[in-house]
Amino acid sequence: MISSTNITFLLFFVLLCSSLVQSLQELSLDLAIKEEQPNGTLIADLTTHFPFFANNSHGYLVKFVRSCPNIYLDPHNPFFLRAFTIDREQLCPYERTCSFHCQLFLQKHDIYFIQLRFNIEDINDHPAQFRKRIYSYELDQNLPLNYHLQLEQAEDQDYLSRHTYSLNISSSSSSSPFPFRLSYDESNHLLELILVQPLPSSTRKYAFALIVDNDEGKEEDRCLIELKILSSEQKNSSPPEFDSKFYQFVISDPNQTFVGKVHVQHHEQSRETHDDKVYYRLISSSEQTNDLFELNERSGEIYLRQKPSQLSLSDMYELFIEAFYANYLSSLTTVHIAVNLTHSTSSSASTSQQQDYFIEILIPKLFQKNASNPSQIHLQENSTVPLTLLQLFISSSSISLLNVTLTSALRLDFRQYFSLKQLDSDDQQSFELVLIRPFDYELIQHFHLDFVLTSHNFTHKSFEVFVENINDCRPEFDENEYRFEVQENNVVPLLLHTFHVFDRDQMDNIVYEMQMQDDDAFVLNSTSGHLWIVKSLDRESRAQYSSLICAFDQVFRTCSSLVIVVQDENDNICSFNSSSVTLNVDENLPPHTLLTQLQAFDPDQGSNGTVHYEFVSLTSYLTVDPSTGSLYTSPSHVFDYELMQQYSITVKACDNIRSLPSFCCYLQVNIHLNDVDDNRPYLTYPSNTNQLFVINYSNKSMPQLKAFDDDIETKNRLISFEIVDGTLNTSLSIDRQSGQLHLVDDHNLPLYGTLVVSLSSRTLVYLTLLIHDHRTDPDRFLRLQE
Repeated sequence: MISSTNITFLLFFVLLCSSLVQSLQELSLDLAIKEEQPNGTLIADLTTHFPFFANNSHGYLVKFVRSCPNIYLDPHNPFFLRAFTIDREQLCPYERTCSFHCQLFLQKHDIYFIQLRFNIEDINDHPAQFRKRIYSYELDQNLPLNYHLQLEQAEDQDYLSRHTYSLNISSSSSSSPFPFRLSYDESNHLLELILVQPLPSSTRKYAFALIVDNDEGKEEDRCLIELKILSSEQKNSSPPEFDSKFYQFVISDPNQTFVGKVHVQHHEQSRETHDDKVYYRLISSSEQTNDLFELNERSGEIYLRQKPSQLSLSDMYELFIEAFYANYLSSLTTVHIAVNLTHSTSSSASTSQQQDYFIEILIPKLFQKNASNPSQIHLQENSTVPLTLLQLFISSSSISLLNVTLTSALRLDFRQYFSLKQLDSDDQQSFELVLIRPFDYELIQHFHLDFVLTSHNFTHKSFEVFVENINDCRPEFDENEYRFEVQENNVVPLLLHTFHVFDRDQMDNIVYEMQMQDDDAFVLNSTSGHLWIVKSLDRESRAQYSSLICAFDQVFRTCSSLVIVVQDENDNICSFNSSSVTLNVDENLPPHTLLTQLQAFDPDQGSNGTVHYEFVSLTSYLTVDPSTGSLYTSPSHVFDYELMQQYSITVKACDNIRSLPSFCCYLQVNIHLNDVDDNRPYLTYPSNTNQLFVINYSNKSMPQLKAFDDDIETKNRLISFEIVDGTLNTSLSIDRQSGQLHLVDDHNLPLYGTLVVSLSSRTLVYLTLLIHDHRTDPDRFLRLQE
């Protein structure tokens, strides 16, 4: 295999032999590249690092000796090194330093080998994540102070990440302080909870906290810590249950002291711990029974203290047996013991009877789970029937004496479940016990089968049958739909609900699942059914969450719908689209004229989002509808452009005005008034139209009428003059724009009469005129007219 060094040497040797090559130099260059830069980012300009290339860069052959991953030469300028986007965590996972090498070849008259080393710099581009959303721990109540509970850190692919962890403890989920403090040793990457207070008493079974991971000050992920505090009183919440409320045993062997055995059900004794032991205690009904019988306190086996032959054949003995856990939760069962022994006057007769009367039973190994106790049969529930359980052999002389009984806490008929099938045999009778109806563990878990040959002889065989549970029942929720209402801005962590299912199988293998697309706000403990809210909810972002909550018992899955409605809280301030609005309004508008409708938006719901409008200060020019925000002109005052040209006022919109908190927003309303032609022009010269207007025409000039309009806008102030009537209307003319009077004929002076002048076709001015020259005395003329 040829190494890159050998290739370089070979290439050097070939080129050196060429007459075109004058020299060969080896150079090196270290370059730093930040990861996640865009494709085509310029990494280096070789002419900058090696200036001698800049003086004469044309004509060079530039190429990589071998292909360089993630780096390429600019096709337009081979001295530019460019890079593709590089992911450091993909290129060098879990390595402290990340670099790679390439070799560049340049040739013109001389040859250059440049050893390139690219160092990839890490950036914080990957979010840290905990492997699990919820971590559950069971702790003994008597843990010593300074106990260290090691936690799992959030995983971050970035090498240069700077993590800090904080505890977020909900005040609503804890009635006392959280007993641990959080410790993070960054140098050793050790995250721990350290016990600083004694664990609370059994009245408080849980302690909860939310651990938040911050990477360089930015929250990355969070997980819930659920601590279950165990005490001796908490280990069992219910007493053990016997598999039968009533036991009946028959003592038939005169040489055997074993009577029988009581047993508790094989079911979930405790969800907290699995090492609780059951103890048995004998409670006799009399001193006599206490002297006759003894009980193994761990196994539940009953024994005789003396030989059965010393017992009374006519008595029925009654015992009470208590089963209890170490925390003294207990239950009772009743045991009846009968004595049926065959007595003879001689041992030979006894031996003869034993030969004449016997019962032998053969049980297949399939149904035997305990080799040390062959009198137990283990039968799975819902077995396929018919099913042969055992073979029975009895003496031929006692066929008619065979009696089979089934004893259990329930009243069961042997013939409903079993068939005793006789088989062919030469010298003894053979039978098969066939199960014709399967047992249901949820109805019966344990019973006794007694085979007895009755008459003067009492030969007895007894067997315990244990029905084994299989997973044949679906778990059932107590609700078809769960609906919860949660106030937004809730504290975290918040325990929303604890789900429970009923499974008649009682196998304690329920796994809770939640099927929700956006589940970053919720965490479900798959074992305990605790549903936690680990993020503060915002109704304005999302008002409702829908999901399925499922329970899986490893065979059957049952689901119920889950709806979480986020209740509104007045946590938003209303807002207008802008801080101010400008309206152009004509003056003299009628009262109650709608100018505009102001609208403030509040994302809250109900009264929290309903705004009330009002003015910040009093005004006599405007009114506002408090519900709709409609802005009207006032019935008492109108806008007059000649008095004001602009008007401003502030409108306030407030939510939830009848309770607290109430938030307000403000809008500046600016009104620009438009001038309208609402004033009539009036004559200013002559100023008094009720007096005679005497005009002296001696200098051959006529006066100019003058008028004024109070409107401000120029277009509304223009005045036109027009003679419309009067006795002198044919003798005079007037300039329409200036109001200048002109005498049509001055040979008929003096002139005396009336003149009606229209101002802009809106005002009529009535004038009485006397026009004279130097030849006429106006006073004498007027006296003559009188």
